[in-house]
Amino acid sequence: MAGVWPVRDGAGAARGRRRGTMDPPAVPPEEPAPMPSEPRQRTPLIAGRNQLAVFTAVVCVLSVAAAVVSFAKGYWVGVIWVLLAGLSSNMTWFYVRRSRAARDREQRPAE
Repeated sequence: MAGVWPVRDGAGAARGRRRGTMDPPAVPPEEPAPMPSEPRQRTPLIAGRNQLAVFTAVVCVLSVAAAVVSFAKGYWVGVIWVLLAGLSSNMTWFYVRRSRAARDREQRPAE
């Protein structure tokens, strides 16, 4: 009987149903929306291959700010923020160099 909704008798009481459950709403099925002829092109906020480089640069700046605030308040947790800033800085340079190398490979004429 799983998946079968209970039958209501004339008084409106449901037979064979647990307390607190509800009947499904009586909504007619809808037609699906027509598909567009061409999919919308999503324009990225940062175009190209530098998205990860920009993201890691933002993480670096934010972690430096967090380290400054931590050390200003006298917390030693700022050491972890400094380590995160160093890691994200290295990642930023890695992604920048990788995107430059890929761009140079594309622009180099085929021999």
